[in-house]
Amino acid sequence: MSRLSSLKKLSSLSDLAIFLGFQPSALAFIIYKIPDETKYKKFSIKKASGGEREIYSPDSRLKLLQQRLAATLNECLKEIEAQNGHSKTLSHGFKKNLSTITNAKNHRKKRYVFNIDIKDFFPSINFGRVRGYFISNYQFELDPKVATVIAQIACYENMLPQGAPTSPVISNLIGHILDIRMLRVAKANNCYYTRYADDITFSTSEKKFPESIATSDGSHNWKPSDKISSIISRAGFSINDKKTRMLYSRSQQEVTGLVVNKKVNVPADYRKNVRAMVRSLIMKGSFHIPVKTYNESLEKTVISKNDGSIDQLHGMLSYIDHVNLVNRNGHVIDLHSESNPKDNKKSSFEKDFTNFLFYKYFYAPIKPIILCEGKTDTIYLKCAIRSLHKSYPQLASSKDSKAPLKIDFFKYSREQGGDSQKSRLLLLKGGTGDLGTFIGNYKSFMKEIAAPGKIHPVIIVVDHDEGCKKVFSAIRQHLNENMDGSKNFYHLCHNLYAVVLPKINSKEDTMIEDYFPASTWNIKVGGKTFKATNGPVGKQHYGKHVFANKVVAPNSQTIDFSNFKPILDRICLAIQDYKSKPKH
Repeated sequence: MSRLSSLKKLSSLSDLAIFLGFQPSALAFIIYKIPDETKYKKFSIKKASGGEREIYSPDSRLKLLQQRLAATLNECLKEIEAQNGHSKTLSHGFKKNLSTITNAKNHRKKRYVFNIDIKDFFPSINFGRVRGYFISNYQFELDPKVATVIAQIACYENMLPQGAPTSPVISNLIGHILDIRMLRVAKANNCYYTRYADDITFSTSEKKFPESIATSDGSHNWKPSDKISSIISRAGFSINDKKTRMLYSRSQQEVTGLVVNKKVNVPADYRKNVRAMVRSLIMKGSFHIPVKTYNESLEKTVISKNDGSIDQLHGMLSYIDHVNLVNRNGHVIDLHSESNPKDNKKSSFEKDFTNFLFYKYFYAPIKPIILCEGKTDTIYLKCAIRSLHKSYPQLASSKDSKAPLKIDFFKYSREQGGDSQKSRLLLLKGGTGDLGTFIGNYKSFMKEIAAPGKIHPVIIVVDHDEGCKKVFSAIRQHLNENMDGSKNFYHLCHNLYAVVLPKINSKEDTMIEDYFPASTWNIKVGGKTFKATNGPVGKQHYGKHVFANKVVAPNSQTIDFSNFKPILDRICLAIQDYKSKPKH
């Protein structure tokens, strides 16, 4: 039975709760007992066009409930679109493998591109509309009790809150009615139609734009036709007249912020401004962001300059990078899994992005930063520091029971909370091979930057075993001397340090797992025992990933980390050494 058919059979709060994997009492507590004032945290973000957008971040319990409801409704929406034969052709917002890029591609190389903006898109979808839709829509026709609970889960302050997991899919369901009606008009007039959230676009290469969609006063002032205005109004929405515009092929045509005259791309002036910001950042340590705002009294757009933040610029670069990758590869499961571009094959944009990433993470980090060989080593060291935090105030706060760290660990992957461009552009995916290459390239990265920085050290922590030959070789090239890993630390260049794990009992090869007591090694998971390898472990054993995530992390409060002190001592000595050097 399909998810939609199962949903239609529910008749109570209890039914819906069990359907979503909740105890009925837990669901009732979330929607009825959590005070309204604590259900969401509200904050504002600046919009690119000026002004602010209010974002609502739900309570973690409510968020989980909304995520499960959203997943169910997304399955229902796919089923409905497949039945109607309109899958992937109308609304491109908030859907897997669809985006502003796929939305814009529908309108490439057209004579006319007509854009309409829906006013207050999410706030205009209120509690009554959500409840009424699920009761009366012929695809759902839910029991009123179930529809009421769904509306209570999804709505806040009598609207769909922007930031709730349920708001995108419910807006797409309700907007689907609008899309079907608009598509009929578009097809009848040889036009293309798409919608991305509140952005509606019609386009055509007909010699004359159809008057049944938009009309002009003869001075290039266009407005939606009475028919289109009526469809939007009947669907429960209103038009933002200030954002209505007709774009001709002889000028720059934009759809959802992307140029569509020839190929879909980020506007040239945006790209140019972002690259200038990167240049300013790496040469001076600061940059400004031009902000467009509409001055109603002057009836014109005014451009001002605001101080920019690192995160803002990172977002802009990521946006351009994403568009580039989608144009190159299409929407794939992981756009950033493609092979790393070599320096001599990087585009000028990729070189700028690489310089930015190096500046952010290594030239001007906000704390000392540690690079381990991989994800598991990072977990071990974090747990060790928190366990021993009272002895290492340089590494973690001793005033808090959770021991907030005073150092950062480099995050290689999205799973660790990192961004995906680092592995592709900085060639850092984890492993000793990448670290050796990174050490070898460090000086050349530094040559590109002249801004104030290098306040904190970058410390590479590696095992003392056969697998670290490439790292040791790279270290020797920097030091121009033989090294055996016996020193507390090695200062390689600028703010770059290497810490080699001290040997245990003169053991020839020492890896970080050797610092755990035998009692930890002997913990079984699913009846299997630990085998310290990143490769295949066989049916009787589990590997490092399971050891880190299912043994060390869950049991960190009871594991004896005292053997890790020599490692932490070396890290502290490297940090202290860098502090003692002249200002950089």
